[in-house]
Amino acid sequence: MINVSETAAMKINELLAEENKANSGLRVFVQGGGCSGFQYGLMIEENGQGSGDQVFESHGVKLFVDPISIRYLTGAEVDFVDTITGGGFTIKNPQATSTCGCGQSFIHREAAGIGRATVYRTLQWMLDAGIARKVDFGEGRSRFEPSYRHPRHFHLICTTCHSSSEFLSSDVESLMEEIAAARNFSATQSVVQIYGTCEACRTGVTAAPIDGATTELVFARDALRMAIATERSGLEFYTRAAGLTKDARGRSVFQKLAEEEKEHLGTLETRYRALVASDPQLESRPTFLFFKGAASGLFAEGTKELRSGVDDEQALLIGIKCERGSHQFFKRYGERFEDSEGKQVFLEFADEERAHLDLLIREYRALRARHRQRPPRRSARKAMVRRVVRRR
Repeated sequence: MINVSETAAMKINELLAEENKANSGLRVFVQGGGCSGFQYGLMIEENGQGSGDQVFESHGVKLFVDPISIRYLTGAEVDFVDTITGGGFTIKNPQATSTCGCGQSFIHREAAGIGRATVYRTLQWMLDAGIARKVDFGEGRSRFEPSYRHPRHFHLICTTCHSSSEFLSSDVESLMEEIAAARNFSATQSVVQIYGTCEACRTGVTAAPIDGATTELVFARDALRMAIATERSGLEFYTRAAGLTKDARGRSVFQKLAEEEKEHLGTLETRYRALVASDPQLESRPTFLFFKGAASGLFAEGTKELRSGVDDEQALLIGIKCERGSHQFFKRYGERFEDSEGKQVFLEFADEERAHLDLLIREYRALRARHRQRPPRRSARKAMVRRVVRRR
């Protein structure tokens, strides 16, 4: 038996009415995947009862469940949770031993025909094959996560509700790599877990979540934020370099790059506004990517060097260093992510930085060649001595 709460029934009926499908019902199902092994699914069922389906009616709503999913959902209740930051459907399942922070995944108490030993052998095989990693949260709680094309990340763990949230920081990674290299230590695994109390448990205010439906949007949002910050920093760098460079050809290169940075910045900002418009809560969702000292920091440092006073060759070398570091950064992280809009943003930006790097390298070599071909200047003193000698 599966039930629907009164609140959820009202929301479901409103949804069906809006879709002009008042005579339809709701299909509830379970499928493999998610963060914890299984994940729930809800969809409008227009075709009625399928082969083997069980049909339940609760508070005027028809529920359709297939014969496999019913094993995992008996006794469950579909509810609707409404908070000050939004709402959504959730499933209260007495058969779930635990759920993950996304609210859509769970671990089943007992699966008919599948022994616990089989599950653990499979997980161990995945660990040995390098396609999964095990994260120990203490107190006998562990979590298995995909590792293939899923970058190393860190966790915030609430000791009150036991929820966990993920974040990725290049600054933390760089510091750990720097420490390991300084100690000549070959690291095989690094784990960062921050324990404490989440905002919801501390204040009662539930922030807009990062769940299965919004993870890719949040990733794309953070990737665009980083690209925009880098473009702004690059625009400032090339604008200042164009003003300082005395060589006409080098100055035109810097001006061209400044114009490109300005154009790309406008494109990225338009793309960002379109992304935010797709989810009214996207701006308020927690940050996943923390790259404080990333590519934008390279150009900011380069601008400081320009202010200290440099010649044309030095300005080009600073630009080459910035573009090379930016290209390597975006390419490195872009290749580590699964296919998504965020990955696309990283790799597109890496290609752009590579094109700028090649242009600066060509110009640097051309400037060096021009300097070598330029005839040496005679000093005014030597010229004067020679004129005196000739007069005599």
